[in-house]
Amino acid sequence: MQDLLEHWQEKHFTIISVTHDLKEALCLADRILILSPRPAHIAHDIRVNLGEKRSFSDPELLRLESQLLGLLLQK
Repeated sequence: MQDLLEHWQEKHFTIISVTHDLKEALCLADRILILSPRPAHIAHDIRVNLGEKRSFSDPELLRLESQLLGLLLQK
C-alpha cells in the first residue's frame, strides 16, 4: 500500500480499487463508494479530503474511519 501511495504521489494517475479495509481506502482514496447489498447500487459517496501526505495517525483520517464504520453498521 505504501509503495502504491508513493508512486501515485509522483505520477498522479487514476486508480480504481476494491477493498474491505477502511484504513486502506482512507489512505489511498479521494473518493469512497459504499455499495448496498444486492442488487448493488451506490449507498454512500464519501469524499476524502486529506491531501497527498496521509498518515494512519491523522486525527481526520481516524474521524472519517469512525464515520465510515458507522455507515457500514447501519441497517
